Amino acid sequence: MDNYNSNEFMNEYKKASHGEAKISALKAAIQQADLEKDIRNQLKFRLDLVEESVFYGDTMDALVIFPQLIAMDEQNPGYVDPYDICWAFKWILTGAKEFPQISLNEIDSYFEEYKKSCKRYGYSLRSYYQKIRFVYMDIDEEKAKEANWKMQMSQRDYLSDCEACELDEQAAYDLITGQVDKAFDEIKPILNHELSCGEVPGRTYRMLMTYYCNQRHHKESKKYFELLHQLVFKRKAFGLTGEIVGDMLYYCSLYDLAQGIEIFQKVIKQELDNRNPYYKMMFAKGSRQFFLALQKEREFLNISLPQMPVEKTKDGYRVAELAELYYNGYVEVAKRFDERNGNSYYMEQII
Repeated sequence: MDNYNSNEFMNEYKKASHGEAKISALKAAIQQADLEKDIRNQLKFRLDLVEESVFYGDTMDALVIFPQLIAMDEQNPGYVDPYDICWAFKWILTGAKEFPQISLNEIDSYFEEYKKSCKRYGYSLRSYYQKIRFVYMDIDEEKAKEANWKMQMSQRDYLSDCEACELDEQAAYDLITGQVDKAFDEIKPILNHELSCGEVPGRTYRMLMTYYCNQRHHKESKKYFELLHQLVFKRKAFGLTGEIVGDMLYYCSLYDLAQGIEIFQKVIKQELDNRNPYYKMMFAKGSRQFFLALQKEREFLNISLPQMPVEKTKDGYRVAELAELYYNGYVEVAKRFDERNGNSYYMEQII
């Protein structure tokens, strides 16, 4: 391209809306930087794409572009800060768990490379152990437990998640392992608005909403559902994933069917386009729970939806068929995760 100007491409994607629009603009910037052999921006644009894909996309683009980023950085050292590469690596460690086609051996090799990077650049292994705990807490209980202990023994540094994220994730781990009182004590600074970030308290509200739903505690689950709903739909201050929507539909299956119909209509187009297997599975789980509950109230659901793999009759969609559709969708992906993980964790959750 004549008169190539990297700043123009950067400005183009920076002013684009988060999600598909920004990812598309970033891909165009990467393509042009590659043609121009502009190594500094080849790396920078890829780093920005990883971040956008992880926080506002389905992570697929990040997983595709990251190996290129690492290879180019190794061949051209000094163009980007190793700190930025390490942060991108952290996001990839989390994202790799969400794709069952990525084997545990491959995930472990990612961890080894990340550990080497931490040591090479003088960082604490706290973030390394934190990510092992997160990835393995529903795969290998003992491995997650050991990582949790080693994380506590490691110092915080610039690669550590912010305090709000660390507390939220620690509480989630403690809830899963039955340390309920400890978990609720840990998140007090979040609930008291003393700690927050781009992800928290949204993640905390979702965790508590789901916990209280499991306890069939309507008042408390409603409180956190409403706080989460305000964040994701009104303020749009928290990224909307299939996991979040699935849990919100779970709440609606118990307490608010009308709200569930509204949420399903709002998100179905996004979820049909989603390529993240974990998000699709968790959306299918919540949708199945919701349509099972709705089936007890009505036979048909006469609403406008994009092209669906079930037939719409003159009376609308048959609710039982929607429940079956999402049951099959959940099982198909859950089996792949359990096969990869060597357990039956996800299949045991289907009801």
